[in-house]
Amino acid sequence: MTENIEVFTQSSIKITDGENHIYIDPLGIKEEFCDADYILITHDHYDHFSPEDIKKVAYENTVLIVPEKMKAKALKEINFINKIESISPNQNKKINSLYIETIPAYNIIKPFHLKISGWVGYILEI
Repeated sequence: MTENIEVFTQSSIKITDGENHIYIDPLGIKEEFCDADYILITHDHYDHFSPEDIKKVAYENTVLIVPEKMKAKALKEINFINKIESISPNQNKKINSLYIETIPAYNIIKPFHLKISGWVGYILEI
């Protein structure tokens, strides 16, 4: 069902499941959508964690979900979202109506995508 998936740029994706708008790594957002029920961040590099783009999709009830190791950074830089949740690799979690499973996200070739960083890939049950 790809009509409910929109790709903005690079790994920036929006999924709409009928009742929720879910953004993953929002980047290159041209409009002020302000409709994100959930924003999931995979890691803290500038092209995956963009406070400017997060602000364009967030609204007062948005839940921001970040890897545990970047929660302090998210709390410091994203002061316009009231609910920030953290998650670790290999975890299953229900946040409101969203079921999330995470997998470790790392690269064995590049030295700046290390397994010890605790970054995540998301598997969503929608």
